[in-house]
Amino acid sequence: HIKKSKMIVISPHNSLLSQHKMQASRYFSGTSLSVGSLLPSDIAGISESRIPTDLTFVSIHAFKLLVSDHAQILENSGVTHCFIDEVHNLFQELFRHGSSWCALRGLARMNWRIYCLSATVNSNISNCVGSYLGLRDSLDLIGSGTKYHVPNVAIRITNTTDSAVITDVVN
Repeated sequence: HIKKSKMIVISPHNSLLSQHKMQASRYFSGTSLSVGSLLPSDIAGISESRIPTDLTFVSIHAFKLLVSDHAQILENSGVTHCFIDEVHNLFQELFRHGSSWCALRGLARMNWRIYCLSATVNSNISNCVGSYLGLRDSLDLIGSGTKYHVPNVAIRITNTTDSAVITDVVN
């Protein structure tokens, strides 16, 4: 019998979390893998002593609440893998460091396999993230921020009426 791994994905923004949860629910539909999410409003009334789904998308604010108010849930969660999406925000969104990102300090104490995701982090920032998380010398880098090419995107502003907005966007 193979023990099923539990995974959490820490997401910096609720809209991104919702998109990832929706996509994962579609991808894993018909399988035995359960997909869920936790937002700050879910944490206030949490009654489970464990994280209930196999793959759980957690907002960074909800994760902060779990760390500060419900540490036993994380300790008993059965989580084996943690993905931190857009980890560069740890050092870029200083305005919300104290209300959210600080929950990641020393995360290595959880003994989870930690994956930090970002396409825009250089090796210096990677080392700072590793140190902040408590990973010390056990940091493996895959890819490189110097090899990431920013997409060539143009923003065009067009005046439109409410009734024509869909047509104008499509065209």
